[in-house]
Amino acid sequence: MATVHLTPARVTVALLVTIAALVSIHALSLFGLFELGRDHQMGLFRMFNLSEEGNVPTWFAATTLFASAMILGLTWHVVRTAGEPYARHWGVLALIFLFIAIDEAASIHELLILPLREALAAERALYFAWVIPYGIAVVIFALAYVRFTLSLPRRTAILLLAAALLYVGGALGMEMLSPHVYDWTGDVSLPMFVMLLIEETLEMLGVTVLIHALLDHLARRGARVELRFVESPPGPSRTD
Repeated sequence: MATVHLTPARVTVALLVTIAALVSIHALSLFGLFELGRDHQMGLFRMFNLSEEGNVPTWFAATTLFASAMILGLTWHVVRTAGEPYARHWGVLALIFLFIAIDEAASIHELLILPLREALAAERALYFAWVIPYGIAVVIFALAYVRFTLSLPRRTAILLLAAALLYVGGALGMEMLSPHVYDWTGDVSLPMFVMLLIEETLEMLGVTVLIHALLDHLARRGARVELRFVESPPGPSRTD
């Protein structure tokens, strides 16, 4: 049986190295596209483009969001077992991030753009109209979690606020700025790709800070987060 202890520092370094690799590949792909005129790049541009869906960066983002939901669920269990207040808040957070992980993998929010844009005549900063209901949800969430945040240790509260600012700033903030650099002629635009690069990088950094904050919070409570790999026993031999 192999056991991997998921310390905050170890996990954070691994995530940051992965993000740096994804961003570097994306940047090199942009250089190849706009400077060298190579649009296909043997499939690497499609596979590692941060602005695409259903590729390596998308699944990395969905996996880290799912991991966040699992760690939040573990935190809910620890707090609930100790009989402390705000256990329900941790549980709701776990469910929220589970939904965000599914949304990231399945692009649920993208399905809202056209119907909301037509219904609300959304334009300019609200052109990608999914930001309207999600923005309202963020405001409601922030108001509902004020007391919860104030109840946390100072270090944990600061890290969680930093994670929220990075993630929401990337997901909502950059999405609302992107129509201003969008090329409405349909041509490939370098400013648009750079904007998307910043957006996705902020989101990935936000989730990384969140995971670090959660693991650090658990570690300070004396809880250990481990991955255990158990070799299954061999099955019964078969003879013909």
